[in-house]
Amino acid sequence: MRIALAAAVAAAACTPVVNAENPSPSLAFLGDWDCGVAIFTFTADTYSPGAGAEPLPILSVESRSVGNYIVTFPDDYSIALYDVTTAGMVWSSPSTGDTFDCVRVTA
Repeated sequence: MRIALAAAVAAAACTPVVNAENPSPSLAFLGDWDCGVAIFTFTADTYSPGAGAEPLPILSVESRSVGNYIVTFPDDYSIALYDVTTAGMVWSSPSTGDTFDCVRVTA
């Protein structure tokens, strides 16, 4: 029983959740991304899915593993960001089934 509890605690430690109570100093996906259909912008607090779009407040960010995140917004909407590097990532919406290969926009 103690081993199972220790394993559960260790697993929970591997999936930190970033939110207002637990802010993160750095998230790899912050910035502007060209995802082919629009430039998506992530700040520490918001996500904008393109020019003229109303930014969505980010409620939480769950790190699944290095470079893989689940970002949650109001109304139970979420997106997955996979294979995030300094140059690229995969954006995916479980609710729509859309998936985009994105490249970081550099100045």
